[in-house]
Amino acid sequence: MEIYDNFLTCDIVIETTRRCNLSCEHCLRGEKENIDFNTKFLDIFLSKLKKIKGYEFQLSNVVFSGGEPFLVPNIIRELIEIIKKYNDNELSYYIATNGTIINEDVKNFVIDYLMECVNSYSDSELRCIEISNDIYHEPLTEEQENFWKIFKMVGFRNSRTTSVLNEGRARNIVDKEKVEVSDYEVCISDYDIDIVFYLNCNGEILLNCDLSYDRQRNIPYPF
Repeated sequence: MEIYDNFLTCDIVIETTRRCNLSCEHCLRGEKENIDFNTKFLDIFLSKLKKIKGYEFQLSNVVFSGGEPFLVPNIIRELIEIIKKYNDNELSYYIATNGTIINEDVKNFVIDYLMECVNSYSDSELRCIEISNDIYHEPLTEEQENFWKIFKMVGFRNSRTTSVLNEGRARNIVDKEKVEVSDYEVCISDYDIDIVFYLNCNGEILLNCDLSYDRQRNIPYPF
């Protein structure tokens, strides 16, 4: 979040669903849950931010997280429309996906979503769809890989690092360096305050987007 006089911008991460079609051993979220994000939570959140006294509020980056976001492409469509209602500046959308779900709903959404990215004119590196392509995921099939490679704004994240976040299922991994995650993540400098608001499927607003579902239930609720 950056503050320029009375103008305020920040990033939000939206937990679109806690469902997933995979069960990756390094998943920081932990065991999947049968719950999707209720779009009214975003509407309430943005309406409250609009009322911050003394500041004009606008979003900069929006991340659609999960679970697996492409289990709920229609929810993401609704969220984008809600964001437009409150925000008319240039912003970027980012989706991280395992890339294995390719049906007509997803195909249609991806085309529309990429047009939203192009029309936003944002130069943020987050303006894309990113496929998890690491040692913990099974390789994509030829059909899946060919579909994603059609789009120039789709990236493949090669997370072949020696460390994992010590959250969720990753706690059971024994041959990797573990990185501990704090309850809150706020960076304050002389020029700005970097805050990422995390909206989870329970309608809670947290200050760290790298927490397991269990951890989210057991930390003080800041808002």
